[in-house]
Amino acid sequence: MGRSKKRRSKNTRPNQPRRQIPSREAEIDALAPAYTDWIGKDATDQESHYVLEFVKMVMGFHRKLQPGSSCTSFRALPLEAAICLCVDEIAEGDDFLFIPFVSSMSLYTNFLEQTGRWTGTTRQLEDLRNYYHRAHIAFEAVGPNRGFEWSELDPTEQLKFLEETPLAKKARNLLAAVDAQLHSDTGPTWRQEFWASVTVFDQDATDKNSAQVRFDILANLGLTPTQGSAERLADIRNTFSNGDNPDRLALLETLVYACFENEFSRDSSPYSDELPVGQTIGRILAHAAETTGSVSGLILTNPGALMPGGATPETAEFYAEVGRRLKYLQELGLSSAP
Repeated sequence: MGRSKKRRSKNTRPNQPRRQIPSREAEIDALAPAYTDWIGKDATDQESHYVLEFVKMVMGFHRKLQPGSSCTSFRALPLEAAICLCVDEIAEGDDFLFIPFVSSMSLYTNFLEQTGRWTGTTRQLEDLRNYYHRAHIAFEAVGPNRGFEWSELDPTEQLKFLEETPLAKKARNLLAAVDAQLHSDTGPTWRQEFWASVTVFDQDATDKNSAQVRFDILANLGLTPTQGSAERLADIRNTFSNGDNPDRLALLETLVYACFENEFSRDSSPYSDELPVGQTIGRILAHAAETTGSVSGLILTNPGALMPGGATPETAEFYAEVGRRLKYLQELGLSSAP
């Protein structure tokens, strides 16, 4: 009989322990403090957490597609596929989360670039920007497949909401001040009492543009130095206080729409060759209305977060102006829930 041979393993070394690859969650959690600092101190922890949770989900699917990839370097095509998988698996095919996924990744990409943490190439960054831009344009053109379902407020609820906005309260106080000026002992003309109310009312306000704000509110109600009158003032005040619900709602809606129209149409943007400031504000508000219902505090406190790194001073001022106008609308209760 031949000698039996035992099969020996070619590898005589003990098995080496596998290197533990940090999870995407751990990698992104490690960046969370720097991300929070970058967003700005006025952003809430919930808002910062909200964006990073979307990033974690996308990057989790991205790692399945690209196992050797990094959370600081990724390409547009696999990322697009990862976002589609998120919509399919997490949102069960409803694409109401598509734009939040895209916006969160766009914000995260800007964070990596602006803080020097991006480890990919410049070409990859450019491809990502093109994808984010294309995704928003396409979604705006087609709209969500089903999207959020909400019941439209009935007129009574609409009136209650509008009456409680800071804009409505400012308007009431301002109309009372104009009326007080008109009935003062000096007996001024309409033009005189109009300007006196605009420049004197709430003179201790910290807002340097408060006089302009008051002028705009009066003008949106049809009260100007040349077109207003004491009769028109009395009619508006009576509607505010004693008008039927449909009349009060119509008055407040007219005031709100006029405020939006002013912001959408004012100037043609001296800062950018692309979108006017007003059109950019309109797109942000339209997206907010279709998703969360209000503009994210991230944008209100740090509009530059939307801006890619290495932008020109003109582009930086463009986004700063967008932020200033959104902040103004928020102070009136028109861009964020009160």
